Amino acid sequence: QGVSVVTQKGKTKYKAKINVPGYYIIGTYPSEIEAAIAYNKAIDILKRIGINKQYIPNYIDGLSPALYADIYSRLKISDKIINYKI
Repeated sequence: QGVSVVTQKGKTKYKAKINVPGYYIIGTYPSEIEAAIAYNKAIDILKRIGINKQYIPNYIDGLSPALYADIYSRLKISDKIINYKI
């Protein structure tokens, strides 16, 4: 959910975006897994600030809970998501 492939300066990267309403770019990441986890993190942030939309989180197969948590904690999310106002 919310992940697309982009090419920047000849390199493949992955852009995560979310519809809050209106599309917001969460960030651009070096791997599809990181972009998918960033999308999930954006869902969590939006829910905490009161957005009640039924987002479908990404399921990352074959990733241990510890590794998922490590990636989740270090991912940077756009300030536009973090500071979103209802």
